[in-house]
Amino acid sequence: METITAIPLVLPCRYGGYGLPAPHMNHTIQLPESAQRTCGKRYLVADLFWPEHQLCVEYNSTQFHTGSEKIDSDARRQTALLDAGIQVIEVTAAQALSADGMDAIAITLAKKMGRRIRPVKSWRAAQSRMRHDLLSWHGLH
Repeated sequence: METITAIPLVLPCRYGGYGLPAPHMNHTIQLPESAQRTCGKRYLVADLFWPEHQLCVEYNSTQFHTGSEKIDSDARRQTALLDAGIQVIEVTAAQALSADGMDAIAITLAKKMGRRIRPVKSWRAAQSRMRHDLLSWHGLH
């Protein structure tokens, strides 16, 4: 799902994407001591990370992010990242699989990066084709 989230974000607008810079995927973030105390770890691995913007996207699946223990761990993780100066945007499957959900995520990321999304004339049609192909390829459409 991280890939399904990342591809539309970085594809050029002419292909139905949002044209954002490519993130580092599964990037190891070394934590300062105060953040280590918060989550009990020396480092965390971000799903999608833009180091130049100190911004990460974390995909939260219902498979791995439910239950009181995991919810507590996720909260400590987010607090540790914030303590390290990194802004976190959480994404769910419903958002990643929805055109409107991805629009909201991309717009938020673009604002945080000081960028504008510049869709071309036939962007929605290209986006629809790209999303269909991407989701079909992953067996989700």
